[in-house]
Amino acid sequence: MLLLRQLLPLFAGLFMRLYRPVPADRLRHPADMVSAVLNLCVLGLIVAIRFSMLAAIRLAAFMGMLALVATSMGAGWLLGEVGTENRKAMTFTTSLRNVAVALTIATAGFPATPAVTAVLVYGLFQTLLLAAVALVWGRLWTLVTPAGSEAVHVQSR
Repeated sequence: MLLLRQLLPLFAGLFMRLYRPVPADRLRHPADMVSAVLNLCVLGLIVAIRFSMLAAIRLAAFMGMLALVATSMGAGWLLGEVGTENRKAMTFTTSLRNVAVALTIATAGFPATPAVTAVLVYGLFQTLLLAAVALVWGRLWTLVTPAGSEAVHVQSR
């Protein structure tokens, strides 16, 4: 099941990008839009359905989640290449990378248990927190990047 949910779409996208770059470029924006809309719908649905469960979580649990997200971000920052956009990318991908896998494992291995709830709450918390961090980081980046200079340098093959 993990293969179908995680790896198959990833490999399909990589395959298309490598062997069919023109259609892949054309489909990128619509796919990004569909992804954003679906993520917002799922987020809204989770909050609406599980609001009472989310409200019952203690502050200590949220502090633990904050520590886990901060540690993940710190690891990504330290492992990213200094002075490049790779550092920012590593920071965010390291922080976001395992929630979908954890949800797949929790729902398959521990259905209808607190494990699923814990992973779901952590995923929701870290998604909202990292979205806020990305928004602030993006705003700060535009303030410190001189007008007319390129913020991102992309190498082409």
